[in-house]
Amino acid sequence: DGQRQLAFDWLKDRKPFRKLGKTIFVYDILNDSQAHGRIGLLHYYQSDYHKALRQAQRVLEINPHDSLGKAFLAAVKEKMK
Repeated sequence: DGQRQLAFDWLKDRKPFRKLGKTIFVYDILNDSQAHGRIGLLHYYQSDYHKALRQAQRVLEINPHDSLGKAFLAAVKEKMK
């Protein structure tokens, strides 16, 4: 579906860590704050705020000075009130 394709479009420029078959791509995002932020936004837009919160926290664990990460964390916490 078109929305799902757009949601993961940012991965096109990244090289997969591993390919499983022809359709499953595995990416190493362990220390990638931008990737965690994007995944957090997906959860946020699906109203899954607990998962969004975890991703926002992960962004700041990786990069404590990330201003967008701080704003995202605040937005998630506001939604969870």
